[in-house]
Amino acid sequence: IMSLPLMTGARTIYAMKIGADFGARAHIVRDVTAMIFNLCKAIKRTIRYGICEDSATAFVTYGLIMSTTGHQTLAQRCADIGFGIIDRTNGKSKSALVSLIITSYISSFNVPFLELLQQCRKGYKDSMEVGEFEMGIVTYQT
Repeated sequence: IMSLPLMTGARTIYAMKIGADFGARAHIVRDVTAMIFNLCKAIKRTIRYGICEDSATAFVTYGLIMSTTGHQTLAQRCADIGFGIIDRTNGKSKSALVSLIITSYISSFNVPFLELLQQCRKGYKDSMEVGEFEMGIVTYQT
């Protein structure tokens, strides 16, 4: 995944953003079918067109699902992919969300606390730099 090119098409990037927002709202209202459908579409778009910062959200969400079904090794690989995509795309606007999902649901039982704290601080700092104040505060409170 990390060797894929960066996504360049404006329409495709916009579709990823809309899909990520829709998936988040589907999660909030507990529409699991819509959330998983959007997740699969985002991963398919990433594989077909390349990576963007919303690809990180898709992979860590997949990792969350794998973690809850007992596949911790695969979940941790998805977390690593998510952080790698954030670093590669300079995706500061999604850094807090990715950090929150990983530290709360994937890595909380198998990564040392100080490392989790550093991940949360990075997500907080990145999101505050780009004006994502709500996610920054939520990440800071975690």
